[in-house]
Amino acid sequence: MNLDTITERKKELGVAAAFVVIVVALAFLASGMTLSKSISLAFAQDRVRPGESTKLAVTIRNTLQEDVRNAVIEVVPESDVVIVPEKKRSEGVVGAGAYRKVDFDVAIAPTATEGSYKIVVRLTMNGAEPETATTYLNVYS
Repeated sequence: MNLDTITERKKELGVAAAFVVIVVALAFLASGMTLSKSISLAFAQDRVRPGESTKLAVTIRNTLQEDVRNAVIEVVPESDVVIVPEKKRSEGVVGAGAYRKVDFDVAIAPTATEGSYKIVVRLTMNGAEPETATTYLNVYS
């Protein structure tokens, strides 16, 4: 192998590695997962039909070095066709480093059209600036 061939192979490997990184990143984003360090989100079913419902599991983690005395979780759909009966919950004391899982009921109006609907979750601990995470609920006919 000469130097030109080696250089060309390095370029090809670099392009292939960049492609893999992009594909993995897109798959992660499409999964509806979040990069938040204190909030993780998962639907029991991430695809529902109009008129159906599912549960949104919100797992929070206290990343502080002290107990949190007032952890508040708020689920905020960005569309009126996404119905969350109980949008806000106070979880009281969450120990330092502890996790807490809370399920929220999420329904889709019978009039909803096919598409992805954005839902933002806000976590406020001890009255500080809220941390947010985003997910999408997919509606199909």
